[in-house]
Amino acid sequence: MIVRFLSTIALGLTVAFTTLTPAGAEQSQTTTPPAPPAKAPAAKAAAPAKAKRSAHNGAQPHAKGATYEVGWASWYGKAQQGRKTAGGTTFDKETMVAAHRTLPMGSKARITNLSNGKSIDVQVVDRGPVRHDRVIDLSEGAARAIDMTHAGVAKVLVEPLPGDPTLVQTATGD
Repeated sequence: MIVRFLSTIALGLTVAFTTLTPAGAEQSQTTTPPAPPAKAPAAKAAAPAKAKRSAHNGAQPHAKGATYEVGWASWYGKAQQGRKTAGGTTFDKETMVAAHRTLPMGSKARITNLSNGKSIDVQVVDRGPVRHDRVIDLSEGAARAIDMTHAGVAKVLVEPLPGDPTLVQTATGD
C-alpha cells in the first residue's frame, strides 16, 4: 500500500517537472496526442424551473410600454347570459366581448388563437377571469369565432388595439 502511494507521488512529480521544461528544450520522452473523449449519451434537456405564480400568471400588465400578453383564455356564456357586467352593460353571450383584469373598461383588444392563427377584436366589458392561470375570458360568440369552444381553453395573444380612445396615451419625451 505504501509502495503504491509512493509510486503515485513519483508519477505526479514526473508529470509536474515535465510540464515545467522551458520552451524549445528537448523532452526526453515522446508524447502521443490524447485520445478523443468518448461520446457521452445525449443529455436530456433540463426542465425549466417553474415560474413563480403571480396574480397575472406572468403576463405583462397593460401599462406604459406593455403592448401584449400571451396566456390561456377561457370562455363563458349561458350561465352569465343577461347579467350585468362590471362595465354596467348587460352580458350577451353572442357579442364580441371579454373579461380582463387590467385593460380599461370599454377598451378593445385583438385576441389571436395561437394554435390556429384566427383572431377576433373584442371589447372589455367585465373583470376577470376568476382563475389565476387565465389571462382573459371571452364571450361564447368570441370564442366560437376563433375556434376554441370545443377545447374550452386556448393559448392566445392579447393585443390592446392602438388608437383606442379608452386607452391612456402617454407622450414620449423625444
